[in-house]
Amino acid sequence: MKLTKKNSRKKGFTLIELIVVVSIIIILSGFLVPKVIGYQDKAKKAKVVNTARQIFDTSMESYTEEEGVLTQSKIFASIKAVTDVVSDSAKVVVLGDDTTVTFDSDSKTYDVVVTAKNNKFLVNEVSGTGADRSVTEVYKNKD
Repeated sequence: MKLTKKNSRKKGFTLIELIVVVSIIIILSGFLVPKVIGYQDKAKKAKVVNTARQIFDTSMESYTEEEGVLTQSKIFASIKAVTDVVSDSAKVVVLGDDTTVTFDSDSKTYDVVVTAKNNKFLVNEVSGTGADRSVTEVYKNKD
């Protein structure tokens, strides 16, 4: 009687094949991660600009309702009612026809400068305090 030996190959992947696949995944993720971070930064900027636009709209509404006068308390109350990021730590400063609203969003501090007479606003990112304070323009609305 003849014994037949079955061709018994093990099923599965070799170590080299697994290393190659993992290497390809790592290389592809290296291209993907910067793109995702870039999209997150754009989304954060869009959120800040949207909040600034809401602040601008409420300031201009207050300016119109008060017949050309900006009122700090009315603007602050309107901003708290309309936006979700303006907290008790937010500041509203009115100087003539200009309003500056300072608020925090995503661990950063921003100033929205509203010029009521010109119907414009400017968004600045603020870092530091006092003499170390620096301001970077984030957005400026056009006519």
